[in-house]
Amino acid sequence: MSKRLIFPLLLFSLLWGFSCESPISTDIKSGDLSRTEFSVYFPRNEIFDPAWSPDGERITFVSKTMATDIYKMSAAGDTLELVKRFFKSLITSDGSISPDGQYLIYIDSDWDVNTGKNSYLYSVTQDTGMIITDILPLSARRFRWSRDGSVIYYKISGYTIVAMTPGGAPVFSVTLDSIMNFQDYDVSPDKQSIVWYGRPQNHRYDQIWHYTPENGQQKLLAADSIYYKLPAWSPDGSCIAYYTENRKTDQLSLNIYSLKNNSSRTLVDSTGYISRIVWSDDGQTVYFTGYYFGNDISGGGIWAVSLPDNIISLNCPCSLSNIFQLDADGSFYLQEDYPVYQLSSFSVTDKKITFLSPKTREEMSCPDWSPDGASLVFTQDRKLCRIHAGDGETESLNIDNPYNQFRPDFSPDGSLLVFDDGDEIYTVSAKGGQAKKINTGNYDLYNPVWSPDGKQIACAYNRYDTDSLMVFNYTNEKLSRAKAWPGIYLDISWSKLHPVLGSFILLVQPRERYDMYGLKLKALNPENGQLLELIGNGGSLLKDLRGEIKACWSPDAEAIAWIHVDYPTYSLNIARIFVDLQ
Repeated sequence: MSKRLIFPLLLFSLLWGFSCESPISTDIKSGDLSRTEFSVYFPRNEIFDPAWSPDGERITFVSKTMATDIYKMSAAGDTLELVKRFFKSLITSDGSISPDGQYLIYIDSDWDVNTGKNSYLYSVTQDTGMIITDILPLSARRFRWSRDGSVIYYKISGYTIVAMTPGGAPVFSVTLDSIMNFQDYDVSPDKQSIVWYGRPQNHRYDQIWHYTPENGQQKLLAADSIYYKLPAWSPDGSCIAYYTENRKTDQLSLNIYSLKNNSSRTLVDSTGYISRIVWSDDGQTVYFTGYYFGNDISGGGIWAVSLPDNIISLNCPCSLSNIFQLDADGSFYLQEDYPVYQLSSFSVTDKKITFLSPKTREEMSCPDWSPDGASLVFTQDRKLCRIHAGDGETESLNIDNPYNQFRPDFSPDGSLLVFDDGDEIYTVSAKGGQAKKINTGNYDLYNPVWSPDGKQIACAYNRYDTDSLMVFNYTNEKLSRAKAWPGIYLDISWSKLHPVLGSFILLVQPRERYDMYGLKLKALNPENGQLLELIGNGGSLLKDLRGEIKACWSPDAEAIAWIHVDYPTYSLNIARIFVDLQ
């Protein structure tokens, strides 16, 4: 067996957890009142826009997960392959891909409540990942591979650089105690010496330091007016390429330092910001990611500098923030981060999560159940779509106008949908087709909801003055104003008719005019004006709550579900709020 494979196989044999997508985790506990329960979602997922199913069994919501694609790119910027799609965000500066492209070590940017930020090893050939935090120190960061792939380096707390073979055997461990503000490092081709840069205590400028087993740690490059950054070894170990920012002259340049004669020369001046430097395997080319402003060539991307003739060329224009790794042949790995949306359901009975729709990069929001429970309508990519509860197939309602179609709500008989475009209110057949604008004279209206008898529609008015909650009579396919209440309303939901208490409108409001994260949750009876404060200073559920709130009614009009966002924690909460009123 190849020695290079021993360490990865050892890690896989000690499997603790997978880097692939994991289900949403729940933790059920009692709340302030015995009738309240919290289902707390810790990792990776944002959840919002709850909708309770007509049978009372499920609460549907939209889950949003960050995804990261790692692509292998040619030196010219052509896509060679998708290495892996991760449903998480990665810390770009800490990751490293082996020279043969078969293994990826990375840090998950999400915070694990038990272990902190986890390190992972992913095998491209086996399409398998695992947590390695329990094998390597928790503080391990800035993973690097040697040029030949025979050694793995990483930094641990205290500015200690550790080297080990892929078989797990230690090579060296060196504590770099001369620099207080450590930035980054590179290890020589002989796998013994280290160059690194950082800022000493009480010093304004970055310096480059050099460690060898024979001489220990020595300052290599330093000046009062110059930042020295990004040292990178030549493949023969005789030179170091580095980047400088001269604060006296405002000159930025790429340079080479010769360890043989202890002298520097400028390789490229007129550079802008540089983020990475890599030598080719033959030592004849230096690649860097950054900006160059000379010879009528300018812009950001990956540049190649020929050492024999000092000719600079732009290999590939690209966004510097998306580059995961630059390799010795000028090829590189590109990182693309984006959100992924999915409809999910929480079972009220067994507290389990199911996924109702495929993942999509198109933004999703505001699901609403049909009264018969057969389907849900929601907004996807600004258009109304339907998904059947049984088969999970998504279809468009094919509504041409308006362009924006937000916040749908089924009429009580299931025949119509009311929705807004962010400004005006529309109705449309539940089957789709031609939408009809129903408001006259009012604009900045949003979040329409039907009354339980289908004769009225309540909506929010996006003006921070009076009459910001409006109830309209709906007759002859038109709205006529019936009642209004002052205030700012961020989210509204109208309950079905309770046999004893009537119906209530659930309201989310800011505690103060411009405080959108100190929120109140209230229930208003629009017939008699009865107002219950559920969350807030006089709240029966919670007195104080920071963060965002989205809420909805249960089908029996006795309970509510609300999603509380106190980043990074998202919780789905259920409370039977009318128990004490009967």
